[in-house]
Amino acid sequence: MKASSIHLLINYSVRDDKSADNEAMIKNLIGHFRNSLTEGISHMVYKTGKRNYTHICYFSSELICDQVTNLPVFTQFLDNLERIADQEPIVADIEQMGYYIG
Repeated sequence: MKASSIHLLINYSVRDDKSADNEAMIKNLIGHFRNSLTEGISHMVYKTGKRNYTHICYFSSELICDQVTNLPVFTQFLDNLERIADQEPIVADIEQMGYYIG
């Protein structure tokens, strides 16, 4: 039996003067994933406006999700985000209905 995958949508905004800090944090996090060849995850980040961010995360299993979210680079990202966000991030479980990559 295949373990259930996890898909998350995370939206948040940062204080006006913290967009550059957040973007550096995102680059560090994504860079870590790329450099460590982290398998079983997909993590995309989009920016809307000057300070609003959306993360779309995929974890192939609950075990992978737990492993990734307990990495020091990930916990550091969350700690720093708590400091610069202007409100609590909104996290939603999402279900993928389809995709196309051409």
